[in-house]
Amino acid sequence: MKKRLFPSLTALAVVLLGTASCGSGGPANAVQNYPKTPVKIIVPFNAGGGSDAVARQIASQLEDELDGTFIVENKPGAAGVLGTDAVSKAKPDGYTLLSTNSFAFTAQQKLRNTSYTSEDFDPIAEESSYGLVQVVKADSPWNSLGDMLKAGKLTYAHPGVGGMVQVGQASLFSTAKIDAQGVPFDGSAPSVTALLGGQVDTTATEVGVALPYIKSGQLRALSVSTPKRVEQLPDVPTVSEAGFPDAGITASEVLLAPKGLPKEIADALEGAVKDALATEKVSGFLKNSVYEAGDVSGAGLDDQMSQTLTQVNDLITKLDIKVAQ
Repeated sequence: MKKRLFPSLTALAVVLLGTASCGSGGPANAVQNYPKTPVKIIVPFNAGGGSDAVARQIASQLEDELDGTFIVENKPGAAGVLGTDAVSKAKPDGYTLLSTNSFAFTAQQKLRNTSYTSEDFDPIAEESSYGLVQVVKADSPWNSLGDMLKAGKLTYAHPGVGGMVQVGQASLFSTAKIDAQGVPFDGSAPSVTALLGGQVDTTATEVGVALPYIKSGQLRALSVSTPKRVEQLPDVPTVSEAGFPDAGITASEVLLAPKGLPKEIADALEGAVKDALATEKVSGFLKNSVYEAGDVSGAGLDDQMSQTLTQVNDLITKLDIKVAQ
C-alpha cells in the first residue's frame, strides 16, 4: 500500500472551513453530506464468523457516529478473494468498503493469482486484533505444548490452506520438527467439533471460539499465540513462554477502501471507527469475544499491513505452502 499522510484535526478543520466558505460543491460539503446514501461494507467471508461479527458491530456503531446507513454484505469465495476483488474494482467514493482479516488479505495475494494487490486499497482503521489458542481434548495425555510436541506425529484441524490457523500450525510444527498432518474443515467451529469428536489430535482456533469449551471442561488449552497471556486464560502460557518464540501469530480485522478514497472521507471514517471502538457497546463485545480493540489507523495501519505482508510471504515461502489454482 502506498503510504498516506493524514493532517491533524486542527489543520483539517481549517481546510474544511475554508473550503466551505468558497461554496457548497467542494470537499467540505462532501464530508458534511457523507453518507447521503447507504454505505456497503463487504465482508469476503461467510456470515456468522469472527470477521462478520466484528464488521456488524462496527457498522452498527458507525450509523450512530456518522448518522447514516451502513449495510454489511457477505461475499464469500476463494478464501476471501471474491469479495476483496469486487471492492478493489468499486468506485473510491466511500460507499463501498472492505472489512477483512489482515492475514487472509495478505496471504491470498501470495497463494493465488489475484487481480488485485495491497496497492489497490487505502487503509482506514484496524477494528480488532486477536490470536489463537492451541487446544486438545480434556482427556488428552498432553498437559502442555511441550508434551504434545514430543508426540512425534499428530493430526490437526484447520479451516483452510493458507489461512492463519494452517500457516500458524505448520510453522509451529515445522519449528518443533513434528510430523503433523493438517485436515481442512469448513470453518473454526467445525474444526473444534472435529477435535471433540476425536477426528484429529489438536487444533488452534480463536480464543473466543474455544473459550466456552475450555470453561466447560471439554477442551484443554496448551498455549496462546499472542505476545502476552490472554486475560480470560491467565494460566495458559504464550508459545514464546512455552519455548517457541518464533511461532507466535496474530491477525487483525481491518477496514479498507478502494484506492483513491478522498482524504476528507477517509479521515471521517477513521475518526468514526476510533469513536466506535471507544463505546461501551463495541468495547464490551470485543472483550466478551476475546478480541483486542484496534489501535492503529491510516498511515499506521499501512505500515502494520506492510509488515504483515512481508511476514506472511516469508512464512508461506519457507513452509512451501500452496493451494490448488
